[in-house]
Amino acid sequence: MKFFLLAFIASIIFPVYLSAKPELEDLKTGSPEQQISAMYYFGYTGNKKAFWYMVNNLGKTINGNEESPLAQRVRQAAAEALGRIRDERAVPFLIERFGREKNDRVKRAILFGLSFYKNPEILPVLKQGLESENSEVLNEALRLAAELGDKNVIPRIKTLSIKENDEIFELSRAFVLLRLEDEQDENSKILIAGLKSKNPLIRFWSANYLSMTARTEAIKEIIKALEIENYIWVSREMERSLYLLAEIKRKKESE
Repeated sequence: MKFFLLAFIASIIFPVYLSAKPELEDLKTGSPEQQISAMYYFGYTGNKKAFWYMVNNLGKTINGNEESPLAQRVRQAAAEALGRIRDERAVPFLIERFGREKNDRVKRAILFGLSFYKNPEILPVLKQGLESENSEVLNEALRLAAELGDKNVIPRIKTLSIKENDEIFELSRAFVLLRLEDEQDENSKILIAGLKSKNPLIRFWSANYLSMTARTEAIKEIIKALEIENYIWVSREMERSLYLLAEIKRKKESE
């Protein structure tokens, strides 16, 4: 009986380990490009076997140079992967790296990684992100605020000034305020208006945010937008949003 139990455990554990073996070897001895590819593999599959490699890569340098574009890409991949594996043990390492990181793209990636967690220790990092003058970092900080759900940041978010023609920022701010249940009608209108933007990226995020905030009143507007949408990746997001919103509406009506 003991033998069969050990064999059963081995049958579960060993295939998982062996399936990741080539990627683990890439992280151990591979080039920076191979390490980047391997970390994305572990992140998207949720495999935690590379945890310590990814933590170490948060401080990656090339010949001692943190400013190397390749080193920055490694750190960025490490931060994103540590978020996607959804292991709380990654949080203090991401927080610590954010405090020392100088590159804005890596900072954005760290905020993205932290968005997978609900840990209150993230709040000081969020507040730093909301003070950033870099639009990518600021937008990611807004999305992080939406995930954390702390309403204490609402006053700061509402005082953020919108740069001229910065549709992405306006959209992100409306989204997070909706998630935090602030001025819902006004912010819902901003997201719906985004469906008519000339910028396909805005149309994509408008559809995405409307589904994430369960705005079922937008169903008709998304259908209209889908009729004339010519970018496949935007169309797919609109279709996905329609499905989710229709399910939400159906459940509400059946209650």
